[in-house]
Amino acid sequence: MRSNVQCISSVKVAVSGANGFVGRAVLNRLILGSRPVIAFVRDRGAEQLGEVNVTVVSTADPMSWPSALRQCSVFVHCAGRAHILKGSGRSALNEFRDVNVDLTLALARSAAAAGVKRFVFVSSIGVNGL
Repeated sequence: MRSNVQCISSVKVAVSGANGFVGRAVLNRLILGSRPVIAFVRDRGAEQLGEVNVTVVSTADPMSWPSALRQCSVFVHCAGRAHILKGSGRSALNEFRDVNVDLTLALARSAAAAGVKRFVFVSSIGVNGL
């Protein structure tokens, strides 16, 4: 019988916002644990994520999500727009909602449809606009 630690270490994990403040810390910890990771980022070229066992997927390309997500058992959602009001008015609020509400729902629904067993939502206080 295999222990839980052995079973968990073979799980492939997807991390959204993998090049952001919180997501990068999660990604680094997973890499240290020698876990294969799929890094969901807004812009593939935004930061170097070429570490061993890391596959990069763009959140701007929803058509690529299903094939990537079918490989995962766990999705850690760290993507969020924390710096809400870089601008003012309706446009800034819409951009905030696009990422923090619409993208979150789209990724969660895609993960569920792909059979991901666990969706972990992680957030910093900054997404509350404080």
